[in-house]
Amino acid sequence: MLHKSIRIRRYHRTKDSGFLRRLLCEPLESRTLLSAASLVMSEALLAASVEVAAESIEPQFQIKHSPRLQLGDAPLDGYAGSETDQIEILWQTISAGTGTEDTFEVEYRLADDPSWIAAGPIGVIDTEVETRVVHSVEVDGLDYDTDYEYRVRHLRGGQELASYQETFHTRLPVADQQPFTFVAYGDSAFSSATNFRLVQDRINQIDAAFAVLTGDNAYVFGTYADLDSRFDPTIVPEATQWNAGHVDYMTLGNHDSHTDSGKPSEDNFSVPIPVEGVTAPASPPASERPEHNYSFDYGQVHFTTFDTNGLLDATRLDAQLEWVEADLEASDAPWKIVFGHHPVAGAPDKVQRPFDNYYRQVVPRLRAAGVDLFLTGHSHTFSWTYPLLGESEGRATFVPDTDKQYQQGDGLIQVVSGVGGASLRGGDYAQFPFVASGFTVTTDPASDWGFAQIDVTPSHLTVSYVAADDGEVIDQFILTAAPPSNVVGRHVFYNNSSWDDSEQGRDDNDAIAPDKYPLLPGNKASFANYTNYVRGINGLMVDIPNLPGPVSAADFRFKVGNDSQPENWDSPAATPTITVGAGEGLGGSDRIVISFEDGAIGEQWLEVTVLANPATTGLAQDDVFYFGNTAGETGNSTAHAKVDAYDVLDTRRNPRPFFNPASLETRHDFNRDRRVDAIDTLIARNNQTWSLSELKLIDLSEPIPAARQVQAAATTASLDLSWLHQIDTATSRQATARKNKAVDRLLTAGVP
Repeated sequence: MLHKSIRIRRYHRTKDSGFLRRLLCEPLESRTLLSAASLVMSEALLAASVEVAAESIEPQFQIKHSPRLQLGDAPLDGYAGSETDQIEILWQTISAGTGTEDTFEVEYRLADDPSWIAAGPIGVIDTEVETRVVHSVEVDGLDYDTDYEYRVRHLRGGQELASYQETFHTRLPVADQQPFTFVAYGDSAFSSATNFRLVQDRINQIDAAFAVLTGDNAYVFGTYADLDSRFDPTIVPEATQWNAGHVDYMTLGNHDSHTDSGKPSEDNFSVPIPVEGVTAPASPPASERPEHNYSFDYGQVHFTTFDTNGLLDATRLDAQLEWVEADLEASDAPWKIVFGHHPVAGAPDKVQRPFDNYYRQVVPRLRAAGVDLFLTGHSHTFSWTYPLLGESEGRATFVPDTDKQYQQGDGLIQVVSGVGGASLRGGDYAQFPFVASGFTVTTDPASDWGFAQIDVTPSHLTVSYVAADDGEVIDQFILTAAPPSNVVGRHVFYNNSSWDDSEQGRDDNDAIAPDKYPLLPGNKASFANYTNYVRGINGLMVDIPNLPGPVSAADFRFKVGNDSQPENWDSPAATPTITVGAGEGLGGSDRIVISFEDGAIGEQWLEVTVLANPATTGLAQDDVFYFGNTAGETGNSTAHAKVDAYDVLDTRRNPRPFFNPASLETRHDFNRDRRVDAIDTLIARNNQTWSLSELKLIDLSEPIPAARQVQAAATTASLDLSWLHQIDTATSRQATARKNKAVDRLLTAGVP
C-alpha cells in the first residue's frame, strides 16, 4: 500500500501562537524545564511552526499522479549494466502557484536496512499541457530478486510537505526457474474507471509480479487527461496502490496513439529503448518512435512487444518483424512471449482475417522464432486460439487440440484479453474454427471484466481468464514445455564431393560416411572415428527431434587438438555455417548441418559440443563428440594412424576405375570422386606423417589425473627441447624427400 503522510496542517492561530513564538525565540538556557506533558506539547507546536513557515512560502507544485514504478531504459542480459537490475520512479505535478522553492528528494534502501541512499538526478519532462510536469529518477545497481523500499519527499522551502513511501521487488534474473505469476489485459482505463477499478482491485488481491498492458490503456484519445484514469489517486486509488510497487509493461493501442502519436503515453511510461550492440542485439527500425518496440526478461521468460498500429503498412510491418526476429533469436529463454495490441484474426468485433497480410506475416514468423504466446487486446472480448500454424488459401491452419492442453512447439497461441474495463462487446466465433475458446457479452457463458492470469513454471504456462468481480476462473488452458531433446544422430559427411553433387541429383545426406562413427567421451579412438578425406572435416550433421527454436553457430562450441586432453585444445579459426533440415534426420528428427570451408579442419581431431539450450537445441545438458581426419590414411594398422609408404602402396594396388567405381566406404578414395587412381596415390604420398605429426589415436577412457598433468608439465619445462625443433625440421624437409625416394624405388621395381 502506498503510504502518503501529509505533513502540512493548517495551524489555528489561538492564544497558543504567542507561546509558540516565544518558545522559538527564547534562548535555550532561559527556557523553563518542561514536564513530560509540556514536552509533548512543545514537539507538537514545533511541528506546527514548520507548517506555519511552509504556509508562508508561495506554492509551486501540486502532486497530480503519485509516484509509481517503471522499468526504465534497462539493457538486456549480456549488455553493460545488465549485471544488476534497475527501476525508474515517476510522478506528475501540476502548478500550485508562482512559487519557486518546491523541490523533491528521492531515496531508496534495502527493505531491512535502516539507512537511506540518495537517488538522482531527477529528470523532468515539461509536457506543456495543463502545467503538467513528469518527474523521474532512475535507480540502478539493484540486486535481482530482492525487496527494496523507496520514498519521494516533496519539500517547500526545505520543509517536508509530503512523503510517499513503498516497497518493491526487483525482477528475477535471467534463466531463474522460480515460478511466478503475471497478468495481461487491455482496453482498460476509461473516464471514471469504474470497471477498471474492479479489475485492478482483483489484480491487487492476487499480487502478481507485474502486468502486461495490451494497449488502449487510456481512453478515449490517449491524452494526458485520459491518463488520469490510470494514474490519479483521486480517481483510481486501486491502480495507484498497485503501480507504486509494481511495474506495468505497456504496448500502445490505437486509442493511445490518437494524441501526438502516443506522446502522452511515452511521457508517462518509461520502457527500454533498444540500441544494437549497446543495450540489445538489434535496434528497431529508425522510423519507429522510441519506446514503441522493446523487450525485457523476467526469469525464464523473454518478452517482446512491437507497435501493431502499423498492421496495414506492409513495409513497416516487415521491418518491425525483422527486428522482432533478431531480438528473439538472441534470447535463450525457454519461454518466449510477444505482446501487441491488434489480434491477427479471430475477434468477432474486428475485421482482421487470416487472408490479411498482417496474419500472413505475423503468425509464421513468430512461430518460426519460437514464440509461445501472442498476447493482444483491441477486441473487447476474451479468447484464445488453437496452436496456429499459418494459413492456406486464406484460411487459418492450426492444430485442433480440444482438451485445452497444448504442447510447446505445436504452434503460436494468440490470447485476446481486452476485458480490462472498457465496454464489453458481443458476437460469436462460429466463423473462426481456429478459436479454441471465446467469450463475448452474447456467448454462453458471457464475458466479464477481468484479465489473463499467466502462471509460469519451468514445465508449464497456465493461462486463466479471471473475472474481476469474484475472482472466478472462467476458463483456462495449459501449455506444456517441450520435453528435453536428445541427440539421436551424429554424422560426418564428405562435403563438396561427387557424393553430394546437386547436378547429379544428390545432396549432403547422400554423402554421409556410413562407416564412420563419432568418438564419444569414455572411449578410445579407432579408424571408425576419423576420415581420410583430402578436404578435411568439412561436413557434420547432428540429429535432434523437434528442435524448439532456430539453431545457430552460437549453439555449438568447437575445439581442435591432437592429444588425449581436449580440455587444453584450442578453438579453430574457421567459423562454420549452420542449416537445418526439418524432419530430415533419423526417425524424422531435425537435421542440423554444419559446414566448414574445405581444408579448414584437417590432420587433427575436432571436438563438437552441442550446447544445452531449452529454447534452441532443446537439450538439458551439453552433448559432446569427436571426429578426426588425416588425408591418405588407409586404416591399415590398429596401433597408429600414420600415413606412410604402406598407405601409398596399398592405394596403388587397389584401383577402382569408372567401370568398378568406389563406394562411400572405399578407404582408398581420398578425394571421394568414386575412383581410386593416381590422384589418390599422390594424395597419400603427399600427406605422409611421422611419429610427431601423425594423427594420434586419442584415449578418452580415463582422463589424466591433474597431479600427473602438473608433474608432466613441470618435467617438460625443465628439459632443453631445442632438439625437438631440429627433428621436426628434418622430418618436414629431409625425411620427406628420403621417404618419397623409397616409395619411388618400390614403384619402379614393380611392386603391385
